[in-house]
Amino acid sequence: MLIVYVAHPIGGNVTVNMASVKAIVDRMFNDRPEVYPIAPYLFALERLDDSKAEDRRRGIAINKLYFDRRFIDEVWLFGNRVSSGMWEEVRWARRLRIPVVPMNNKVLLSLIRKELTPGDRMTLIGSSHQQKTLATYLGEMKDGNGIYARNHIHPLLDLSWGDIAHIDPLHGTLPHCFRDAA
Repeated sequence: MLIVYVAHPIGGNVTVNMASVKAIVDRMFNDRPEVYPIAPYLFALERLDDSKAEDRRRGIAINKLYFDRRFIDEVWLFGNRVSSGMWEEVRWARRLRIPVVPMNNKVLLSLIRKELTPGDRMTLIGSSHQQKTLATYLGEMKDGNGIYARNHIHPLLDLSWGDIAHIDPLHGTLPHCFRDAA
């Protein structure tokens, strides 16, 4: 069984965001029997106030224990962006070599914006998981439907989200996977 940490923005409208996470966890329990989703912050937020700095720090420390004790197999990113809390979770996962999986294009692009800048080198692994290409990240497409990368075979390789199964940035971060949410 795969233990998946469900990462989602919480700040702002905490009640709505918690309901969204609960719906995601319910869907995962119903649709993915091979996955055990965890969202420890849901339990903590029933007792702590995210708007109070001390409560927020305490909640973050609780979440970090799940990472530090290596209880998590993967981190799946949900929502429409990578929030500051999610970014911290991504960084914990990277340090521990835990795969990070963006579950939709918006959160994928948000993660790319945080991790890559034009000129960064990366390894692209095609969705077939057979084709590896060393490339240089050139930036995102204006319509938000993909990224541009230069590789050794083609002068300009135009990639859409479906073409990318895995990007491994070569500037000190660790591998992460990209999957489309069905």
